[in-house]
Amino acid sequence: MKNKKLIEELELKEKQFDERCKEVESERKKFAEKLELKEKQLVEQQKEVELENEKIKKSFEELESKEKQVEERRLVIESGNKKFVEGAELKEKQLEERCTVVESERKKLEEQSKEIELKEKHLEEDRLFCSQEACNDSEECTRKVVRTFGVSSNSKNQKQIQKKKKKLEELLKVVELGNKRVLEQAKGLELKEKQLLERFKDLEMEIKKFMDKSRELELKERKHEEQCKQLDEKRKRFVDTGNTHVKIETPDDCGKKELQPFAGAINGIVTTNQATCERSSKRACV
Repeated sequence: MKNKKLIEELELKEKQFDERCKEVESERKKFAEKLELKEKQLVEQQKEVELENEKIKKSFEELESKEKQVEERRLVIESGNKKFVEGAELKEKQLEERCTVVESERKKLEEQSKEIELKEKHLEEDRLFCSQEACNDSEECTRKVVRTFGVSSNSKNQKQIQKKKKKLEELLKVVELGNKRVLEQAKGLELKEKQLLERFKDLEMEIKKFMDKSRELELKERKHEEQCKQLDEKRKRFVDTGNTHVKIETPDDCGKKELQPFAGAINGIVTTNQATCERSSKRACV
């Protein structure tokens, strides 16, 4: 009776042991599936991080190329501005020289006009003097006129004066036109300077925008690096926890643990069975 009970208990323990082995196997499979899923997720995250890194690299390359283009454009604009400024300075110098020449010519013309006016006054005075005195000595009057102006008669002198007046008027018109041109050129230079200043301001704004974009990209890259580090740390922790804390129990281990309290009883049953077998064999021999 005792043997039967022990055998029944052993059968129950074997069934429990089989069930426990099945549970352990199912848990091991679940844990393996979880590990595979985590590994797949980590691989996908690594791929996403690599793609983001490639995008960041491309954006940095584009920024570098744009910065190079902006630098080249800035150098070209600076060289063009230098040439333009040099040309403008040369033109200003030429205009100043031209203005000085025109001013000197204008002064000369004014002096000549003053001299002509004085000569006209002298002629008028001499004419009046000659008419009032009505002197018989007409030769002396003509000599005076000849001495003062080098002209033999009043009609010829007036014609020459009119010609000189016309020349003076023409020269004054030319001077006025030159002054107008100089003023127009000065206005054009002022407009060009304003346009250049506006271009410089636009370039400064573009450079500021590029700098802001580069800073934003640097911040994004730092964030991505931190995320990558966090993912690596999580993966390492996950792997370490799987290796240290989670131990998969094999059926042999489970059987050993559960059969340890019944080891003595099993040994006793085995010894009793051996004794009964020996007794029966002796009786058969007798």
